Amino acid sequence: MKEGGKEVAVKISRNKKFDFDNASVEIKILQTLKAKDSFDRQGNVRILDHFPFRKHMVLVFELLGPNLYRYMRNESFRGFKKEFLRHITSQMLISLAFLKRIGIIHCDLKPENILFTND
Repeated sequence: MKEGGKEVAVKISRNKKFDFDNASVEIKILQTLKAKDSFDRQGNVRILDHFPFRKHMVLVFELLGPNLYRYMRNESFRGFKKEFLRHITSQMLISLAFLKRIGIIHCDLKPENILFTND
């Protein structure tokens, strides 16, 4: 999908009140992250927009690359080289330290939620 000529990723909640409410909480958290990291230096995904549609909540994000699980699967689940692991771990720790400083706990940290940038 494109927004203003840029490709974007879209996340759509189910049309159940519980899921709509959870998406609303997620939006508040993502807006806080964006406001507290206006220069995009902490390594967290950036929400671009959100809107309700037929009892669904639609979240629009910057488009990022593959997730860590997909990368590991494509590499036949071989181990990482030390420098690559150091680089990923360093970026994750920067992000998690930032979340701690602003009082947010990531409750779903898993390889599928660690995304690479396209560069």
